[in-house]
Amino acid sequence: MKDKKYPSIGRGEAWALLAAFSYALTNVVLKWALADAPPLFGAAIKTMPMWLISIIVFLGKEYLKKLNPRSEDFIGMDSILILALLGFIVYVLGNWAFFEALKVGAVILTTPIMGTQAMWATLISYIFLKEKMNFPMILGMLISFLGVILLTIGNLGGNIMLEGWQKAVPLTLLAALCYSSSGVIKRYLFTKKSLDRWTVSFLEVTTGEILLHIIFLIQGNNYYSIIPCITISKFIFAGLFGALAIISITTATSLTQVASATTINSTQTAIAPILAMILLGEKVNLEVGLGIILIMAGVMIVQLKKPVTD
Repeated sequence: MKDKKYPSIGRGEAWALLAAFSYALTNVVLKWALADAPPLFGAAIKTMPMWLISIIVFLGKEYLKKLNPRSEDFIGMDSILILALLGFIVYVLGNWAFFEALKVGAVILTTPIMGTQAMWATLISYIFLKEKMNFPMILGMLISFLGVILLTIGNLGGNIMLEGWQKAVPLTLLAALCYSSSGVIKRYLFTKKSLDRWTVSFLEVTTGEILLHIIFLIQGNNYYSIIPCITISKFIFAGLFGALAIISITTATSLTQVASATTINSTQTAIAPILAMILLGEKVNLEVGLGIILIMAGVMIVQLKKPVTD
């Protein structure tokens, strides 16, 4: 019997670290770009690189038959409606909330709070999908929650360029809930409906982009004619980093344990603030620093102690 070969140790972790840096850079570039554009427009442009990739893969794999009701491969109208809802939750509501939070708040505030989505996803999965949860995971959630409280307290003084924290904190929590809910819905589609990730990605992103542009039409805003090309290019730049992050974390989970990959990826909650301090001149006081550390530690505990599912 031949020995089973495993991927080289360290490759998956390297990809996960690349994903963390890419996600962190995405948020820093978005903060830079949002100074000159509305959040919803930024959300539409930032998503375009990933939308283009999903279209190419979807058409290249000849998946259009999955949308044909007369085809044996038709995914079902219920799945299409769920994916349409998913597109609204992630690319309209979630992105609006997070981009608005980034516009009025700071990267060192919004990114760590956004990192709590792993905690919310675990809690939602426990409630709706009956997935297992243990005491260390609960402890990790409490530690992260304490970190959010410290992070908020650290901004009460208003002396470290975070004057928008009152609006940024609830908006970021709303975005984290949207993104974590989408993860649970996707897990349901993958496991119960047997959908592949490119079908989910294509329909989710396409719905989101269509809805965003319908909103622009209703508002009567032709952003493409009034937003400078340099600002649009910033959002595209952020979208490229976002696409790289998605590809990197997907590759990482194929080369190493999911818990290891997601734990390393969670370090973006610390990497983004460091990059924001260097590139954007944002400052951190003691309470904010401790809050960031606690959030990251709590998220890591939740990821590492999560029961392995078959």
